[in-house]
Amino acid sequence: MPELKRFAVFGKEGRLGTLAAPARFLDNRSEKTIELDKGGELSVPADSLEVQADGSFFLRETPKQEVQMEQPPSERAIEPVTVHKEGDGAALTGLDGIGHEFYQEGYTIERVKVERLVTEPVSQRQEGDTLILPVVEEVLVLEKRLMLREEIRITRKRDPVKEVRRIDSSLH
Repeated sequence: MPELKRFAVFGKEGRLGTLAAPARFLDNRSEKTIELDKGGELSVPADSLEVQADGSFFLRETPKQEVQMEQPPSERAIEPVTVHKEGDGAALTGLDGIGHEFYQEGYTIERVKVERLVTEPVSQRQEGDTLILPVVEEVLVLEKRLMLREEIRITRKRDPVKEVRRIDSSLH
């Protein structure tokens, strides 16, 4: 069975979760299962998913089930916030914290061994939220060839901030 790839799925209100499939176009299942970011799974008809230019999917018809979604960064309203680092937590001023979600973004870096001879340099590519940077090395094989040694995969991740504290600006 081919290795499954993960593709982001968005709805009208924002990101829903991910779809695991062997390829974007070669998956002939009539029903697809979306792993929701908030936990759980959602089965949808294959024809309700539309491939986007960035490689993600758009769910045209919202299922009858209630799904809580987060907006993708490009659709979020930008509000000015001053962030101060103090101990382990981050304190925010300019907002009361009620009704707002705060996230801490970071990256997961994974090194994947490939060990495959290539005939020309391999360019970097994007697969969903993952940026893949190829690492090549010149090796001697009766003639010089390029060996793709590994790929460095950098995946953006977001974790909700558990504790929001207000800092009194008069103390500064």
